Amino acid sequence: ATSYDNAGRREEALKLREKILELSRKVLGTEHPDTLKAMAELATSLHGAGRDGEAIPLRQEVLSLSRKVHGPEHLNVHKALKNLANAYDATGRGPEALPLWEEAFALRQKTSGAEHSSTLAAMAKLVQSYRSAGRLEEAIRLEEEYVKHQKSLLPREHPFLTKAISNLAEDYAAAGRTDEAQILRSELAAKGTTPVGEK
Repeated sequence: ATSYDNAGRREEALKLREKILELSRKVLGTEHPDTLKAMAELATSLHGAGRDGEAIPLRQEVLSLSRKVHGPEHLNVHKALKNLANAYDATGRGPEALPLWEEAFALRQKTSGAEHSSTLAAMAKLVQSYRSAGRLEEAIRLEEEYVKHQKSLLPREHPFLTKAISNLAEDYAAAGRTDEAQILRSELAAKGTTPVGEK
């Protein structure tokens, strides 16, 4: 199945992954870790084929069973949260994704610490989710924390830091906080850096 996926033969990979999941459920049971892995891999293949609507029920089941099988703080629960939230976002279900991003961030912060790269990635996704939901002040509060951590971890000219500062400046401006936006823009100009990429 993996070889088919790598060769771009998605339909053949999907058929095999469906068979793997069917056999795993029959032989190992629904709650076996290998069955959960087969379920997650089938959902990933469905996502790759642009069939997120079919992937979502599997993602939901993986999350529910992962909590039960592994416990609430296991890495697999974090992965399941992210995968389901991404699937909701991909299908225009942002309001359903938001609480999952909140939970994923809280979980990663608790298990890995505030400055772990995965915690910061989860924080960035939550900022995006708040912004998309129109909850700009919550996005800004979290974004300020994100920039602070990135400043302590990255060289001042690093593109990730430049992008984070630029995004925060834009959000300040959107919230009518023009003085704060200008301070950050001046900081970027003084470093001789320019923003990269999109929010």
